[in-house]
Amino acid sequence: MENNQKSHSFIPPGFPCYGESNYTRLREIDFHYLHWGKAENPTIVMLHGFLDHAHTFDLLSSYLMDSFNIIAWDARGFGRTGRVHPSGYYHFIEYLYDLDLFMKNLKIRNVILLGHSMGGMIASLYTGVFPEKVSKLINMEGWMIPDSTFADAPIRARRWIEEMEAEGSFKPLASIEEATKRLQKNDPLMPNDIAHHLAYEGTKVENDGLYWCHDPLHRTRSPQPAYIEQLEAFWNRIECPTLLLKGEKTVLPLIDCDRRINAYKNHKFIEVKNAGHNLHLHQPEEISNFIRDFIQTG
Repeated sequence: MENNQKSHSFIPPGFPCYGESNYTRLREIDFHYLHWGKAENPTIVMLHGFLDHAHTFDLLSSYLMDSFNIIAWDARGFGRTGRVHPSGYYHFIEYLYDLDLFMKNLKIRNVILLGHSMGGMIASLYTGVFPEKVSKLINMEGWMIPDSTFADAPIRARRWIEEMEAEGSFKPLASIEEATKRLQKNDPLMPNDIAHHLAYEGTKVENDGLYWCHDPLHRTRSPQPAYIEQLEAFWNRIECPTLLLKGEKTVLPLIDCDRRINAYKNHKFIEVKNAGHNLHLHQPEEISNFIRDFIQTG
């Protein structure tokens, strides 16, 4: 197991952080996950976004843990979960296999899947592959990846190879405060206490300094383009009720947003006011109310 484990020695005053830290081993990788609530309650598995980690759900889970059994993972190469072998890569389809094994290991059935951004894409594709395994799906801006053309594929492949050849390691961060400022630069709507908490949980101390926990390989762009028609083939297979949440101030506007939303046959769409892409961090209590109402009433 990598030397990136930490206790919760920094929690901002008044910041709820109730997740119990655990590990399960999948395909020779130790997967870290957090747990809130009681096992007898309906289970929600939460999947974080790109360059994020399980602690992005600390605040949201604090509003839901009274009614639900909540589990949030660190995907491979993120947070405290182990990285792939140096000769490997993070091909997107691997996350679906990981998720299937993850839920089998933890004996999770009749699951409610919730994903944000990259996690929403994982959750929706998985539900399209195994519609019988998911009772309800909550997708927070995980359908908004830009469309590509076949002509993009060779360009993407070349760029990926060039980035892989040039790939090095991270430069050390000066402090948690620097990491906090970087998170807020990417998301100006993120409150300072939340940014500080996520910066602390998203970094690790090694011999020569402070580093982001995620694998530097994630900084390379995947060689596989996304094609809207291919994605629709997954989404059209989803049978369960689906809640689609979008931030009013999102940084990911799409001209074909309606097309993507309507690919989900049984969906409810909500645009969340005063929220951007990280809507669960901007309006956690409101998001929790939407989620609770959706799960309990359908």
